[in-house]
Amino acid sequence: MKKIYKSYLVSVVLAPVVFWVYLLFDLVCAARAIVFEVVTGVLSLTLLSLVYKSKKALMLLVPLLVPVFVVIASPIIMVNRLGAEKFLSQRIPAFVTFEIFALFQIVLISILIGMKKRLER
Repeated sequence: MKKIYKSYLVSVVLAPVVFWVYLLFDLVCAARAIVFEVVTGVLSLTLLSLVYKSKKALMLLVPLLVPVFVVIASPIIMVNRLGAEKFLSQRIPAFVTFEIFALFQIVLISILIGMKKRLER
């Protein structure tokens, strides 16, 4: 379980770095992407750290909500700020990266939930 937790930590730390590189190469429109990734990463990592030691696997659903929110909110935010045409023509790499990081975090938390459930039995 510690390896999965460390992998989650690496994904939270790595995401803003990737978006900073994207900002340097003008693949994201503003530093808001970096701030969004930092805020959601810190929030999910804090929630995961708080419930990591809990006895119930159901508590791990709380930090799972943050990456699920990212998967739902990032396309809405990007299309709203950029417009559909610019989003589809220029910002797809940033969108796909948002989604990959969020889906990776969802998978890791799901694995942690499964491992906790096995330990409860």
